[in-house]
Amino acid sequence: MSGPVEVLAVLTHHANGLRLGPKLTRAQFERVADDLERVHAAVAELIKDHKALYKHYVSTLESARDKIIDLGGDCDPVDRMEQSDPVLAQSRAILARVGGAS
Repeated sequence: MSGPVEVLAVLTHHANGLRLGPKLTRAQFERVADDLERVHAAVAELIKDHKALYKHYVSTLESARDKIIDLGGDCDPVDRMEQSDPVLAQSRAILARVGGAS
């Protein structure tokens, strides 16, 4: 999937009679449109929240790296840790699938 479904495109296709399903009454159409808009807004909010969690995770890596160096230790650069972390790799894959690349 390249990104969140565009609500108006789906509704336009249906309205143009492409036979995506049974014909809807105007009231049903408006309810479906409202539902799709709510889902679209919820997906956008989830993507925003996921990006915030990703950034917080990277910030935690930065803090840990700084502490290790302050204590005289050696540590990989944050960008290397970020790229090699399997949780962050999974997070980037999720964001890529929903069109919200980090």
